[in-house]
Amino acid sequence: MKKILIISAAVFAVIIAGLIGLLWIGYTGLSTREPTEAEKSMLITVEALADFGYTNLPRAQCETYEAKLNIDGTTELDYEYDSSKAPDQSVLYLTSGISLEKSLSDAATAFDLLVFGMKKGVEVLSDSQLEARPDLCSVGDEQYCAIILSDGNPVGNLVVVRSGVLIHHMGISGIYFDNREYIDEIIQNAIERSNPAQIGKRSR
Repeated sequence: MKKILIISAAVFAVIIAGLIGLLWIGYTGLSTREPTEAEKSMLITVEALADFGYTNLPRAQCETYEAKLNIDGTTELDYEYDSSKAPDQSVLYLTSGISLEKSLSDAATAFDLLVFGMKKGVEVLSDSQLEARPDLCSVGDEQYCAIILSDGNPVGNLVVVRSGVLIHHMGISGIYFDNREYIDEIIQNAIERSNPAQIGKRSR
């Protein structure tokens, strides 16, 4: 079942710092731009949380999107929702992304690097811990799923899934999931919306 936990602003800031560990994947961005509408539609956003009571959220001031071309030719799409940017909002932080790799072997390597980066980022940049929960995700070709713990209490989830040459990741705090059905649904919907041919293809 879903479980929601409101955490203090201080703890929330620590969790965000831990999620910055996503940047440990070892690639250097060559250029950045605004994603196309097609690319944005592939990302996991707060719309995925509507069934869990998160509706009518302020979005314009809380959301950011970015597309990044890496020096190795791969493309990343990133999304962030930070409720602290709007007044009088319950704590909710969501980051998600898609990485398009050149081959299955490259994708498998990038998956391992991203999981390592998540773990190391939380370990080094925050006082939080990750509790690995492989039972919480079953979609895609490879999966990593964990519950974020703060002072022993669950406050969020980290998920990485490889589907072919695409890697999806999601980090969330302010709400956490301990039921595979919910995480599988969110990730599977993102996989089904994702079209590698539309990633990196700019609108004309």
